[in-house]
Amino acid sequence: MSWRQLFIGMKHLLLFCVTLFSLSVACGQTNGISPGKVPELRKEHKEVRDGAGNLNASIDTFFRGAERVMVTVKQLPTNKYGIKMTRAYFANGKDVVDEICYDDGTQVIRLYKDGDLCEMFRRQVDGSCEPVSGEELAKLKGQQRELVESLKK
Repeated sequence: MSWRQLFIGMKHLLLFCVTLFSLSVACGQTNGISPGKVPELRKEHKEVRDGAGNLNASIDTFFRGAERVMVTVKQLPTNKYGIKMTRAYFANGKDVVDEICYDDGTQVIRLYKDGDLCEMFRRQVDGSCEPVSGEELAKLKGQQRELVESLKK
Protein backbone atom coordinates (compact mmCIF):
# COMPACT_ATOMS: atom_id res chain seq x y z
CA MET A 1 0.00 0.00 0.00
CA SER A 2 1.44 3.36 -0.98
CA TRP A 3 1.46 6.50 1.11
CA ARG A 4 -1.02 8.04 -1.24
CA GLN A 5 -3.53 5.21 -0.78
CA LEU A 6 -3.03 5.33 2.98
CA PHE A 7 -3.57 9.11 2.99
CA ILE A 8 -6.81 8.80 0.94
CA GLY A 9 -8.03 6.03 3.27
CA MET A 10 -7.31 8.19 6.35
CA LYS A 11 -9.07 11.14 4.72
CA HIS A 12 -12.19 9.02 4.12
CA LEU A 13 -12.04 7.66 7.67
CA LEU A 14 -11.79 11.20 9.06
CA LEU A 15 -14.70 12.35 6.88
CA PHE A 16 -16.78 9.37 8.04
CA CYS A 17 -16.02 10.13 11.72
CA VAL A 18 -16.91 13.83 11.34
CA THR A 19 -20.18 12.93 9.58
CA LEU A 20 -21.07 10.37 12.24
CA PHE A 21 -20.31 12.85 15.03
CA SER A 22 -22.38 15.58 13.30
CA LEU A 23 -25.35 13.26 12.95
CA SER A 24 -25.20 12.15 16.57
CA VAL A 25 -25.08 15.79 17.75
CA ALA A 26 -27.92 16.80 15.39
CA CYS A 27 -30.15 14.01 16.68
CA GLY A 28 -29.86 15.38 20.20
CA GLN A 29 -30.74 18.98 19.27
CA THR A 30 -34.19 20.46 19.83
CA ASN A 31 -33.99 23.60 17.67
CA GLY A 32 -33.64 25.84 20.70
CA ILE A 33 -36.77 24.48 22.38
CA SER A 34 -36.11 23.16 25.83
CA PRO A 35 -37.25 19.59 26.29
CA GLY A 36 -38.55 20.66 29.72
CA LYS A 37 -41.82 19.52 31.13
CA VAL A 38 -45.02 21.19 29.85
CA PRO A 39 -47.27 22.38 32.69
CA GLU A 40 -50.24 20.18 33.44
CA LEU A 41 -53.71 21.08 32.21
CA ARG A 42 -56.31 21.90 34.84
CA LYS A 43 -60.01 22.72 34.60
CA GLU A 44 -62.10 24.97 36.81
CA HIS A 45 -65.88 24.63 36.65
CA LYS A 46 -68.28 27.34 37.76
CA GLU A 47 -72.07 27.51 37.64
CA VAL A 48 -74.11 30.72 37.36
CA ARG A 49 -77.59 30.62 38.88
CA ASP A 50 -80.48 33.07 38.86
CA GLY A 51 -82.23 34.43 41.98
CA ALA A 52 -84.47 31.33 42.16
CA GLY A 53 -81.45 29.02 42.10
CA ASN A 54 -81.99 27.84 38.52
CA LEU A 55 -78.85 27.11 36.53
CA ASN A 56 -78.31 29.78 33.84
CA ALA A 57 -74.84 28.91 32.60
CA SER A 58 -71.86 26.70 33.24
CA ILE A 59 -68.35 28.03 32.74
CA ASP A 60 -65.33 25.78 32.22
CA THR A 61 -61.94 27.47 32.30
CA PHE A 62 -58.86 25.51 31.29
CA PHE A 63 -55.37 26.44 32.47
CA ARG A 64 -51.97 25.14 31.45
CA GLY A 65 -50.00 25.84 34.58
CA ALA A 66 -51.14 29.32 35.69
CA GLU A 67 -52.02 30.48 32.16
CA ARG A 68 -55.63 30.44 30.90
CA VAL A 69 -55.84 28.67 27.54
CA MET A 70 -59.59 28.20 26.94
CA VAL A 71 -62.94 29.27 28.40
CA THR A 72 -66.27 27.64 27.49
CA VAL A 73 -69.58 29.20 28.55
CA LYS A 74 -72.72 27.12 28.00
CA GLN A 75 -76.00 29.02 28.24
CA LEU A 76 -78.59 26.57 29.51
CA PRO A 77 -81.92 28.40 29.07
CA THR A 78 -82.74 30.09 25.79
CA ASN A 79 -81.67 33.73 25.97
CA LYS A 80 -82.76 36.80 24.01
CA TYR A 81 -79.60 36.69 21.88
CA GLY A 82 -80.06 33.04 20.90
CA ILE A 83 -76.57 32.20 22.18
CA LYS A 84 -76.16 28.57 23.12
CA MET A 85 -72.41 28.45 23.79
CA THR A 86 -69.30 30.62 23.55
CA ARG A 87 -65.72 29.46 23.61
CA ALA A 88 -62.57 31.59 23.75
CA TYR A 89 -59.04 30.41 23.00
CA PHE A 90 -56.00 32.14 24.46
CA ALA A 91 -52.30 32.30 23.56
CA ASN A 92 -49.80 34.01 25.85
CA GLY A 93 -52.69 35.27 27.98
CA LYS A 94 -54.50 37.01 25.10
CA ASP A 95 -57.76 36.07 23.39
CA VAL A 96 -56.86 35.01 19.85
CA VAL A 97 -60.04 33.27 18.69
CA ASP A 98 -63.54 32.96 20.01
CA GLU A 99 -66.62 31.28 18.66
CA ILE A 100 -70.28 31.80 19.39
CA CYS A 101 -72.80 29.03 18.71
CA TYR A 102 -76.43 30.05 18.32
CA ASP A 103 -79.62 28.08 18.98
CA ASP A 104 -80.34 27.90 15.23
CA GLY A 105 -77.06 26.02 14.61
CA THR A 106 -75.09 28.91 13.10
CA GLN A 107 -71.73 30.02 14.46
CA VAL A 108 -69.67 33.18 14.52
CA ILE A 109 -65.88 32.89 14.68
CA ARG A 110 -63.88 35.98 15.65
CA LEU A 111 -60.12 36.47 15.35
CA TYR A 112 -58.20 38.88 17.57
CA LYS A 113 -54.76 40.44 17.32
CA ASP A 114 -53.33 42.16 20.39
CA GLY A 115 -56.78 42.11 22.00
CA ASP A 116 -58.50 43.82 19.07
CA LEU A 117 -61.07 42.19 16.81
CA CYS A 118 -59.48 41.87 13.36
CA GLU A 119 -61.72 39.43 11.44
CA MET A 120 -65.03 37.63 11.76
CA PHE A 121 -66.59 34.66 9.97
CA ARG A 122 -70.09 33.21 9.94
CA ARG A 123 -70.53 29.42 9.66
CA GLN A 124 -73.90 28.12 8.53
CA VAL A 125 -75.64 24.91 9.61
CA ASP A 126 -74.51 23.19 6.38
CA GLY A 127 -70.84 23.84 7.33
CA SER A 128 -70.23 26.64 4.83
CA CYS A 129 -68.27 29.56 6.22
CA GLU A 130 -67.71 33.08 4.92
CA PRO A 131 -66.21 36.31 6.24
CA VAL A 132 -68.75 38.92 7.32
CA SER A 133 -69.15 42.09 5.28
CA GLY A 134 -66.75 44.98 5.77
CA GLU A 135 -69.63 47.09 7.06
CA GLU A 136 -70.58 44.54 9.73
CA LEU A 137 -66.94 44.08 10.77
CA ALA A 138 -66.41 47.85 11.06
CA LYS A 139 -69.57 48.16 13.19
CA LEU A 140 -68.41 45.37 15.51
CA LYS A 141 -64.92 46.87 15.82
CA GLY A 142 -66.50 50.20 16.78
CA GLN A 143 -68.69 48.53 19.39
CA GLN A 144 -65.67 46.74 20.82
CA ARG A 145 -63.68 50.01 21.07
CA GLU A 146 -66.63 51.69 22.85
CA LEU A 147 -66.88 48.79 25.29
CA VAL A 148 -63.16 48.85 26.05
CA GLU A 149 -63.21 52.64 26.56
CA SER A 150 -66.23 52.42 28.87
CA LEU A 151 -64.43 49.84 31.01
CA LYS A 152 -61.42 52.16 31.41
CA LYS A 153 -63.55 54.88 33.06
